[in-house]
Amino acid sequence: QLLSHALLGALLAEANGGNAANGAGAAAGCELAAKLLTEALYPGYTGELNDQQKQTILALSQAVGAVAGGLGGDGLAGAGLGNFIALNSTENNFLSKSDVKQLSEQLKLCSANDNSCRDAVVADAQRRSDANNERIKMCSTLECVNGFMPEIFEGVRNFGALYSGDAAKGNKDKLAFGAISDIETKALLVAANMAAGIPIYSDSGLSKDEFLRKVDASGYTVGVPGTRFQDLFATYEEAFGSTRQPHEYATTSVGCVTSAVSTCGNAASQFDALRRYAGPGTDGKGLANNGVVSYLSILGLSLGYVTHLIDPSTSSLINITVPNAHALDPGFVLRQVVPDGKGGFSISTTGWGTGSSPMANSNSWADGPVWWPNTNEIGGDVQGFKWPWQETQKPRRCVVSMSIQGKPVEVCQ
Repeated sequence: QLLSHALLGALLAEANGGNAANGAGAAAGCELAAKLLTEALYPGYTGELNDQQKQTILALSQAVGAVAGGLGGDGLAGAGLGNFIALNSTENNFLSKSDVKQLSEQLKLCSANDNSCRDAVVADAQRRSDANNERIKMCSTLECVNGFMPEIFEGVRNFGALYSGDAAKGNKDKLAFGAISDIETKALLVAANMAAGIPIYSDSGLSKDEFLRKVDASGYTVGVPGTRFQDLFATYEEAFGSTRQPHEYATTSVGCVTSAVSTCGNAASQFDALRRYAGPGTDGKGLANNGVVSYLSILGLSLGYVTHLIDPSTSSLINITVPNAHALDPGFVLRQVVPDGKGGFSISTTGWGTGSSPMANSNSWADGPVWWPNTNEIGGDVQGFKWPWQETQKPRRCVVSMSIQGKPVEVCQ
């Protein structure tokens, strides 16, 4: 990991006309300093610092990076460039939400017909995504993979800024956003396949390189191609042409409302219900978990297969289309339990992708009819009866749920 950032620093130094060796020393020195400083200042650190802690680590590690850069040559000028590269290295390890923000701001500066500008933003997105993929591929335990989830979800939660940042007016012309969406879909699949593959890899006899090749090929999250909706969309497109287009949609529907005689469970049961009914047509028998694959259907017709990522800390999950085995592939959906403050909740659903969208962007106009019945199932799973004189238990801020492996996980809302 330190070596990869040393190389990143060297490339940045060369791009800025500085000394490549100087930049490499700064990035490696800064990141090593950040790691050691974090371990010393925050014992028990598990992968996510608050804003104040981040600023402390950034400030101290930048100083180390500046020294490393200065030692590489060019005196104060070299130290200054090394300091900038060191800052890039440390932030690249902590701030995926910042990555999305920076990319969207870059994209806003590109006019709709400035392809060179837009292509440069896409290339930057690919570099950032590749670096993050390499980080998660270094994991050898599920605990390590799970530690990336808050960072991944923060990035996805802000992904809409990239859609709005693309200056192209129509969906079909938002090609820069579409390319970044495909990059993100691939990155989410890497995370899901790491989660699904690690327990198998440990007993498989595969080399690490063979394992990672299977991860890259989504070999641990497979579905069955040729779903009914894939066939229907193919027939439609034979008649009217391709409907594949970058798209975004969002819908929120009420899951459960408390009353004098009804309850809606607690944060843990609400999130478990979302996991049981992660998408339309799920049977409610299993819990969605990192790397688990689910079959989806609409009106009894097979839609396709998705794999999941979950973040219990925000009662959220992500559905990612399984390659070639979902009518809307490639794309992903973020779903979250949204408390109403009175014990009830809604489910928010936001999706992005570049797959088929027939009949004038059906992903947008059909989002409510598709997701509303599913939200009803989630609400029905937790709704309970109480006598009017019974006191309703005040929802707790954080409660303990159980993962699909039977391990306790904390769920907060």
